Amino acid sequence: PCAFFLALWLWSWPKPRQLVLTTEGICLQDQRQSGSLAWDDVKDLMWGPGVQMDQAYIITGHPDAPSWWCERRTLFFRPKLVLLEVSTMCIDLDPLLLGWALVTYQQHPSLRSELGTDAARARLLDAGYAAATTPTEIRSCHPFFLYRPRWMT
Repeated sequence: PCAFFLALWLWSWPKPRQLVLTTEGICLQDQRQSGSLAWDDVKDLMWGPGVQMDQAYIITGHPDAPSWWCERRTLFFRPKLVLLEVSTMCIDLDPLLLGWALVTYQQHPSLRSELGTDAARARLLDAGYAAATTPTEIRSCHPFFLYRPRWMT
């Protein structure tokens, strides 16, 4: 019995948290899941309450997405949904800039070519650059117009 519980504990051992945006798609690894989804398979991107009582970006994909891969590390059975949950508390980025980047790369495939360059890094880290290069329709869409960090006031 002890070996069983030890195996469960090791299976749920915290993994390093990382989010990788590539020209092909989104790769995520955190303590609950490791997964990836191609940009073209993303159906919806929402910002709301996450499982750990924090704010998260919930990325859902088409049910038959061929690029979908996920490994969940939980003790309880969960149905396999095409879903990635990016907890904003676990990633050391401004949630607004991360949201702008995710929606921009989802809705504007021509801008995905900047991923892996200094422009993508500046979009995620430099508020002035992100505000200047993010399309207006994305900056003004819900919920981004409600979120006002200190650098925007």
